[in-house]
Amino acid sequence: MNQERANQQYKVMMVDDELPALTNMQCALAAHPEWRLIASCHSTTQARAILQNETLDLILLDIEMPTQTGLDFARELILSAQAPLIVFITAYNKHAVSAFEIFALDYLLKPFDDERFAAMLARAKQALQTKQQLLQSAVMQDYFLDRDAEKSGAATP
Repeated sequence: MNQERANQQYKVMMVDDELPALTNMQCALAAHPEWRLIASCHSTTQARAILQNETLDLILLDIEMPTQTGLDFARELILSAQAPLIVFITAYNKHAVSAFEIFALDYLLKPFDDERFAAMLARAKQALQTKQQLLQSAVMQDYFLDRDAEKSGAATP
């Protein structure tokens, strides 16, 4: 593993309308220094404003919130080319199927324990590394296709 990969920090935003839940997530995340908290938001409106200026790797998202549900916000997020991974952290198991229908990476029930939280972060890290490898492969493929096209064009009189 190269030094750049070893020092990788992943950017996280938390969205929950309840302060104790945000505090709990912040404490759990603090034990994982490769994950950097960018923002803790009390609403999807605050989160949307932050997303205008930040590219995130992971959003920890509550479901039942006033004004807009986490599920509705996630449906917006997945339409973006730079969509972050989404993990729902909620007190209700009744939304799990809906969460996975919109490609949530994970679904944690409150109150979660540190081991479950760590397992979720490990899954997120693996997914982000796989995404990066796929992007690198696509760039390399484009490079070789362009190079081959140039060679073919140069060989033709």
